[in-house]
Amino acid sequence: MGDDVHAHVLHALGIVSELINPTTVHQALASEHAAQWRAAMNVQYGSLMKNLTWELVPRPKSTSAKRVNVLTSVWILVVKRNEKG
Repeated sequence: MGDDVHAHVLHALGIVSELINPTTVHQALASEHAAQWRAAMNVQYGSLMKNLTWELVPRPKSTSAKRVNVLTSVWILVVKRNEKG
């Protein structure tokens, strides 16, 4: 492999490694892009609240006759590479 090709491959690998999606909120907020991740999360959360996506209610008690399943949520963190995602 020529030196020019090798340099281009290393450069491309560096770019890709910077754009790897974090797998947890903690990882996103510990990254060099923490400010952008926090801003994106704030926009998304604001939209969910504005659109009344859910209603928070007190957690019901589970009993031996009736087990209660509580839904949880997860942030899916993906780097957008252009306006279409």
